[in-house]
Amino acid sequence: MENLTEKNEIKHLLLDLGGVLILRQTTDWNVLGSRFNIEGAQLKLIIQDCFTKQAADKNFQLEQYYNDKYKNQLSFEDYKEVVKSIHSSEYVNTLLLEWLIQNKQKFTISAVTNNTAGVESLLNEKFNINGLFGNIFNSAEIGFTKPDPNFFKYVINFLKVPPDECIFVDDNLQNVLGAESVGLIGIHFIDTVEFINKMNTLLI
Repeated sequence: MENLTEKNEIKHLLLDLGGVLILRQTTDWNVLGSRFNIEGAQLKLIIQDCFTKQAADKNFQLEQYYNDKYKNQLSFEDYKEVVKSIHSSEYVNTLLLEWLIQNKQKFTISAVTNNTAGVESLLNEKFNINGLFGNIFNSAEIGFTKPDPNFFKYVINFLKVPPDECIFVDDNLQNVLGAESVGLIGIHFIDTVEFINKMNTLLI
């Protein structure tokens, strides 16, 4: 998938957050749903739908949308408790973070994320890693979500560099393919050690 050669002068590392730098325990939707008297599959659908809407528009009116569509299945207060429970299991990929800190002088590191408004504060207050990033490209602020090519075009235009001078890393294959469609070098993140070894080989 990725096409890394000695000819590539890498100036930017574009890093997904969830599933790459920020990890979390696997959610057992059936167990979580039983706590709130709702089927796990339906709970997952509600959480994913609301997150997707928020990630696409920083001005999205979550509570109004939720109450119009889901309040008869799960109260908005319980919805917020579910979200809090999911986020409570998140943690930093320390092995990757250490590598990034060691190599941050070699390129600009940017967070590239489908996320809700205010993710910058979350990175600083919860994980204390906001200072790692030269830029934070957040879908809610941009108005497009990965893997939409327009998201990646926005990033390229903002950075003002040729796309083949940027490596994009994501655990979602469709997002990687979207990045490659506009000329970015894509790496499908599966394993931290494998990724670090690949990058170390490139940087020799």
